[in-house]
Amino acid sequence: MILSYPEINKVMLPLIIQGVVINKKDNKQVRFTHVYIEKSGEESLTTTEGEFKLLSWQQFPVTLIVKHIHFDIVRLVITSASQGILIFLKEK
Repeated sequence: MILSYPEINKVMLPLIIQGVVINKKDNKQVRFTHVYIEKSGEESLTTTEGEFKLLSWQQFPVTLIVKHIHFDIVRLVITSASQGILIFLKEK
């Protein structure tokens, strides 16, 4: 089998999902938030600036789970790569 470059690019490169987690109430970044892909288990913890980055070998769409002890859980279906995702969390 011979693969062209676009086919290799689709098959061999990981998805990159990145963004920032924000408190919906005060628009401040939420640090130390657990962000992971539901079925594959790739995970990240947000930085002190609320930023995260995930690499996954899954194909779109993927379901992103966002958890923090002081906020409601968020589930997002991601259908394509983007420059950055803003995720707003609501306090419990």
